[in-house]
Parts: sequence; structure tokens; C-alpha cells
Amino acid sequence: MKKSFLFFWLLIAIDICYSQDINTILMHATYKIEMVDENKIKYKGTCFIIGRPSTKIQNLSYYVLVTAKHNLTDKYGDYIIINLRKKLSDTSYGSFEYPLKIKENGINKWTSHPDTSVDVAVMYVALPDSIDIDILPIHYLAKEDYLKYIEFHTGDNVNLLGYPYGKNSPKYNFPILTSGKISSYPLFPAKNVKYYLIDINSFPGNSGGPVYIYETGRSYAGEIHFDIITFRIIGLLSGQMYNENIYEFEDETITVKKLMNIHYIVPSVYILESIELLPDLDL
Repeated sequence: MKKSFLFFWLLIAIDICYSQDINTILMHATYKIEMVDENKIKYKGTCFIIGRPSTKIQNLSYYVLVTAKHNLTDKYGDYIIINLRKKLSDTSYGSFEYPLKIKENGINKWTSHPDTSVDVAVMYVALPDSIDIDILPIHYLAKEDYLKYIEFHTGDNVNLLGYPYGKNSPKYNFPILTSGKISSYPLFPAKNVKYYLIDINSFPGNSGGPVYIYETGRSYAGEIHFDIITFRIIGLLSGQMYNENIYEFEDETITVKKLMNIHYIVPSVYILESIELLPDLDL
């Protein structure tokens, strides 16, 4: 099967009317990944594909897989499985497993942020030409000045795509969409706050999924903007907050962790900075 790092896309200006729903576009760019540890235990996660533009060839970009760093840790060996889709007709798709090598001779093929506490990993990937994908231009990742411009704030509604407990939409392995509210403050600068918090019904398997704002008629700069679509990926889902209680007895200490409905989001600024660390394939 022929593989390619490359694809062509026409850069579409944001904040205009799209011919296809943004949720649907993101559905086609989001995939389930599967990892197996040394004890043969399977884990599920989520990734999405972003296009990194060529520095030399116009309208040419490279596939970049984006996910949470903990999905690619050393305990999972040299390969992960990504569950791809191919279009069979206007109404049906096929799903198939595709191995991705994440380590070569003991060295990671993926890149993470210099701040080791940031849970993000990115890597170039070669994918079959036959796959069905709506690739995401890199400018879909929100820069901080854009979020300030639209007055992104605590209480904003955002969406998440992912695979809770590895579950997917009823057919063809598409992700499941959930939504919640930004529940932390402050949000800027992201370098200081490190993570946004989101109140959302999410579960293991969603880690690495894109979190995004998508609205029409958003109010900012003192007026309601009915004529535009406000859309950006604000980050990726990282982990879940929990409350820890410690009970001490005469002969033992028991720690009980209770999961909360609050999750951590890695801000997109860290994704962009991680992608910038990938080697220039045009050299």
C-alpha cells in the first residue's frame, strides 16, 4: 500500500461560512489509537492530524499526528495502532488498523515540548493514500492573540472529540462528541497557567482528543457577530482531576482516589511550539 507524508490543501480563511460543518470536518481528522504494554494490556487513546505547511512548496503540507504524550510512553514499545477509515461510498466507510512506529533503535520518533510537565506529543506520520481524511490546516490551532480577540473566557462552551473507554460512534469508527464549559481562571497567559480546566463528561480513552470552540453569533468587542463562524482548536484533553483521601489504620494506610468531572486541557500554544520543534522536511 502506498504511503505518503504529503497532501494538498487550499488554505481557507477562518470566520467565514463553510461548505461543511466544522464538527464533521474534525470528525474526519480524529482517530482512535491503541497501545499495548509489556503485560499485553491494551490501552486506548485519541489523536488528530494537523497539516504542517512546506517551507518551500506552495500548497504542500505534511501529516502531523497530535496526541497526549502519555499515550506514547516507553511502556508501549515501538508501535501503536491507529484505526483509520476509507470511504467506500457516499454513505459508508471501511475501518482498518494501521501500525505506526513511534520508536527507532530506542529513540522516540515523536517530539514533545521542552517543558516536560506538558502532556503533548507530535510526530510526522506516513498514512495510506486511500484513507478518508479532512486534514486540518495548522492555523486551526488557536494562538493566544486570537483567543484574546474573541474574548475567550471562563464559562465558554467547548466541544471534545474522542473515544471514551475506546468506544466510538455506532458505525465506521468515528469519534464521539461531548461538550462542556471552561471552568478555570485565569486563562492567560497560557505559559503561566499551564492547563485549562473543563467541566465535561469524559473518560479514559479521550486523552489526546481535540478540544475546540465553535460558535455562530459570538459576542465580543462590544457587539454580537452574527455573520461569522468562530472556530479554533484551543488544546487537547490530557487527564482527569481526582480527589485523594488517605485512611490510616494500625497496620496499613489506604489511599482512595475519587475521579471528578473536571479535566485538564493542554493549551494549543504548547502544540504549536512542539510542532515547531519537528525537523524541516524540506531541507
